[in-house]
Amino acid sequence: MLDVAFNPGGPIDTNGLSSYELLTLVHEFTSRGIVGMDFVEVYPQQDPNDVSSHFASTLALYALAGHVKASKS
Repeated sequence: MLDVAFNPGGPIDTNGLSSYELLTLVHEFTSRGIVGMDFVEVYPQQDPNDVSSHFASTLALYALAGHVKASKS
């Protein structure tokens, strides 16, 4: 789902989303009530700079922020 340029520790997918697009989508979905999420294909052993692991944690924070936004509405 995420382009290889933004996820060096994941599968080679050259037609994926940018990190901004995915963060925006996840925040919007969770702010509308979606509460489930799953991380797949994050391989820290293939990413010596931990870019994909850091992005996964940022994505979780955006999901939580969307959930908080939904609960305040």
